[in-house]
Amino acid sequence: MAESSLSIKYADLQREIGMEVGYDRNPSNWTAQQTADVDHIIKQALRSVYRPAPIPGATVSHEWSFLRPVTTITTTAPQTAGTVTVSSGVVTLAGSTWPSYVTDDATQAELVVGGSTYPVGSRQSSTQITLLDTTVTAAAGSSYTLRRVWYLLHDDFAGINGPITYDSDFTRYQGIEERSEADIRVARQNDNTANKPFYFAIVPKAEVESTTEGQRWRLTFHPIPDAAYVLRYRYNRSPETISSSNPYPLGGEVLGEVILSACLWE
Repeated sequence: MAESSLSIKYADLQREIGMEVGYDRNPSNWTAQQTADVDHIIKQALRSVYRPAPIPGATVSHEWSFLRPVTTITTTAPQTAGTVTVSSGVVTLAGSTWPSYVTDDATQAELVVGGSTYPVGSRQSSTQITLLDTTVTAAAGSSYTLRRVWYLLHDDFAGINGPITYDSDFTRYQGIEERSEADIRVARQNDNTANKPFYFAIVPKAEVESTTEGQRWRLTFHPIPDAAYVLRYRYNRSPETISSSNPYPLGGEVLGEVILSACLWE
């Protein structure tokens, strides 16, 4: 679908701001510092538009619907294919491979073997993982169940907005209600069997992958899902700035003049 010809874009804002502050009309003639100054103005303006101050007489800010998108997430069915050998917490898989969600992110998954459940600490290869408990052992050819505990949410996730519901194929199921992470832990102590989820909790992702990554969030369910369920939810979006490679601000043509006015005000 073509973008509206009336939509404002990054180059338009650059040019208008440049004329306002006395820069050359052509941004390609700007110095690096002038470009940085204009980008700073655009960021400030976008923040003021996307998160506006309450209007006189109101106690809360306006919430833009385009910053509350609806999306889906599909739960992961437990894996039982193949057999394992466990030695000093190192789990070697035969007859299958570990799924890609099993990463160095601790407790992303848990392994059920020998009637007990153990968090996974790290993944060395497609056939080898290490449990957090390095005292665990199991004979070659042991059956197992690998279950996904955590689901990383969108990079732009900034909070849930309402319940999580089963998608159209699962209309016979009730929605999934939000609970605290502590409630989920207590519930799992009483019953840690996999089943259709009734509750969810969202917590900050404690580990930061690099110094260039900001806060991320992750989701967990109770019970831990026993199948691949398509779930739908609305979330609060943390918007990005615009650039030459990402030229159109959120909000579309309707907010074009508002964003331009905010830039000139800044």
